[in-house]
Amino acid sequence: MDDLGAVPLLVSLHIQERIASSARAADLFFGAELTRVRDYYSRTGDPRLALLMGESAAALARKLDVVGSTSLAALHLFLCEMCLAAGASADDLTRAGSHLDRARDQAERATGDALVPRILLNWYWLMSILAKATGDDTAYAVLLAEGLADKWIARRAEPADYIPVVRQQVMARQELRGHLALLVQAAQYKEQRPLDYYRSVKRVMEFLTNHGHHAAARNLHYEFVRSFAAIGPRRTLIAKISFTKNLAHLAALEGDVAVAKRLVGATLRSAAEAGLAGQVRQLTRLREAIAQSDVRGALVTFCL
Repeated sequence: MDDLGAVPLLVSLHIQERIASSARAADLFFGAELTRVRDYYSRTGDPRLALLMGESAAALARKLDVVGSTSLAALHLFLCEMCLAAGASADDLTRAGSHLDRARDQAERATGDALVPRILLNWYWLMSILAKATGDDTAYAVLLAEGLADKWIARRAEPADYIPVVRQQVMARQELRGHLALLVQAAQYKEQRPLDYYRSVKRVMEFLTNHGHHAAARNLHYEFVRSFAAIGPRRTLIAKISFTKNLAHLAALEGDVAVAKRLVGATLRSAAEAGLAGQVRQLTRLREAIAQSDVRGALVTFCL
């Protein structure tokens, strides 16, 4: 990947020289760029423009031969997420993989940074999602197991750093007991990590609705809505669309077909207008399942 879509950043020669000569300056600069791109995505919900903005910064890093920057590694992880959010084609997945390669390279060459274990665990998490998206179920399971078994990470990581990998492994196994255990464990980080808490509750809700456990899903409904409200500015457009999609699924499961159709219709239009191809695929499949009066198993993610 050569960042063909990137527009060159207008950065003074003095700043470029500082970035190239100082690891701290590089981390500060690319950390600020990551914040800028994240804020833009939070405001607009447009993964493609966020991707182009972030790749402009990544192109500057390549030009200046920046190495060992955890901020740059985190930027590449975020750009991988943007590729997956767009999800229009196999090319998006290839681009996501390139960003993951660069994130890993930066993290492995960083020295003495406490963020490296978290970055590597997020790398395993996103790599597993990418494997799932490409249909490689074996790699999906192996990557999650490797992330949890990595001894170097285990000696340095905080327990909360493992949340995304543990959650993804529970999803991979598709067992009721595992999802209920995930919900119990999530209560431990409910206040400190509201976004991770919401994501865990959401995955449990999706499991329950996909498997037809409507009574349990109904019992979880209030906490699902409350946890979504609690993430505040992180309620991006794609998050709102996905949340509403879950509500539509639950409504259909409970027989409230009119509400389900209305929610799916409005959300599908929003996803199509935003160019969120992955969400469009899921919502289209859910709409078809509602029409056939059987929505169990209707939400399948990352199927190209």
